[in-house]
Amino acid sequence: MDNHLHSTRLHEGLALAELARLSGLSEHTVRDIERGKRRGREITLHKIVNALNENKARRRHVEYTVPDVFPLEWPQLTLPPRGSRPKSRRPKE
Repeated sequence: MDNHLHSTRLHEGLALAELARLSGLSEHTVRDIERGKRRGREITLHKIVNALNENKARRRHVEYTVPDVFPLEWPQLTLPPRGSRPKSRRPKE
């Protein structure tokens, strides 16, 4: 498992179904990401972290960030510098 989602969710007292509901995702998606079977897209990981932070019954008063919960996935999700674009494969005319 490459993330801390399971331990963070349990520490916050959230069931898998509750986290899925709060994040607007399916239980299947959250379960697969938590178990490391699926890599979430950046927006999906943000939805999960936002749901952890918006939990009304929070046990910790810490603002989670995506790198806190998904440390090994985050560096691979960062976007390229602004203005850089992949080179076109179309031949120049």
